[in-house]
Amino acid sequence: MNREQQNEKKIGELKNDVQWAARGWRDECDSTNNKFLITEAYRSYENQMIAWGKYQRGEIAAAAYPGTSLHQKWLAVDIYVISGTLSKIVSIAEQYGISRPLPTRDPCHFEFCHVQPPTPINPPPTPTLPQLRNALKWAKGIRASSILRAIKRLTGR
Repeated sequence: MNREQQNEKKIGELKNDVQWAARGWRDECDSTNNKFLITEAYRSYENQMIAWGKYQRGEIAAAAYPGTSLHQKWLAVDIYVISGTLSKIVSIAEQYGISRPLPTRDPCHFEFCHVQPPTPINPPPTPTLPQLRNALKWAKGIRASSILRAIKRLTGR
């Protein structure tokens, strides 16, 4: 499996609503020759127990207690830098809401807990005054009052 395939497989292990950010981050880093390999994304309880044990024995620098890891919640990745600089990779990650909470203890650990969904490209259209007046002809009760408020907002009266 090549790097692109492994990265895509690992991105697929993240929560659906943050995968767009991981792909954007990866693609922008690739386009600026700041390439990385995602070495770990989702981690099972058993694998988190193993990581916790290694941390307790001093074999690795950081690991969360099992059940508290964002890897177990599909919201974290670990990377290995292939080319470029980690600082540039971090800078690009931040543009997508991806954070690096342990820069000294676990510098290649990134979290997706602050990622916000992208803004829709085409927001829904605002109804025009004639459309609202036409809707008012057929509306009753509460719906009529909300249409009247919209007309007032558009006309300023």
